[in-house]
Amino acid sequence: MKTEGYGFKQWTLLMILALIWGSSFILMKRGLLAYPPDQVAAIRMCVAALCLLPWIAHRFREVPINRWKFVAASGFLGNAIPAFLFAFAQTHVNSSVAGMLNSLTPVFTLLLSFFILKKTSKKVHVIGVLLGLIGALIIIVFRSKGGISGDLNYGLLIALATLCYAGSILIIKTKLGGIPSLPLAGFAVSIGAFPYSIYLLFTDFGKRFTADIANAVNPIELPWLHIPSLGSSSFAAIALLAIMGTAIALLLFNSLIRSSSALFASSVTYLIPLVALFWGFSDHEQLGVYHLIGLLSILSGVYLINRPETS
Repeated sequence: MKTEGYGFKQWTLLMILALIWGSSFILMKRGLLAYPPDQVAAIRMCVAALCLLPWIAHRFREVPINRWKFVAASGFLGNAIPAFLFAFAQTHVNSSVAGMLNSLTPVFTLLLSFFILKKTSKKVHVIGVLLGLIGALIIIVFRSKGGISGDLNYGLLIALATLCYAGSILIIKTKLGGIPSLPLAGFAVSIGAFPYSIYLLFTDFGKRFTADIANAVNPIELPWLHIPSLGSSSFAAIALLAIMGTAIALLLFNSLIRSSSALFASSVTYLIPLVALFWGFSDHEQLGVYHLIGLLSILSGVYLINRPETS
């Protein structure tokens, strides 16, 4: 199936990214069992940067001097700031809800394109992002058993993170064209990780690595790998999140942005809730009819946002 000129490559990248990022929230949840949110964000960024540095250390010349400020902006908006906001929000919001709220990214992408780039959008796309927003609001506002949720402020943190994502998407699309995906992703992550690396030196993350927290539930279980403590188990989850959810996924996402559009690329966040729901169900998170209604609204938005407007 081909939508608005997008073929097999674009849709394959979209699905792979949905699987990777949809699994990020359960890994964050595991990381938070032993580490506070600031350390989860710091470890995530630093591990991702270390994974990418060997591949980009010799490629500084591929980034023009006048574009380094945009690379830095992309690094902070697309990685460093959301890493903390999501980790902090997930101290009160479960992984399924966090995954669903990613669907706000296309809304902010559309709004930033309209207000900053003065680009017009087709009516069908506007309807699609509105449906996605309505679905996300239903999911965050209502509890699984009905009633208004008491964690709305933490949902707003995730909304702010998605606004940052939208800003990074537009920067990559409009200011960083022509720069290969690998050095762009590597330098953006490394710049974003630099302040975190300094901060991490003044924390107790090393002690937490060997600590075993009493009465903790659901540590990550890898039957083929012996993990001696909850601290190292949580670190393994954060490291996997960094390698797959930040380093590798960012390369794929940059490639998707270049081969499609900012709005199409951001629509990956509509598919993330499906994966997040699977992990949430596996982890016995409570979900109710309101979540299903919200998800249906989001999926309707996915269809419309990628559907050409007919005359």
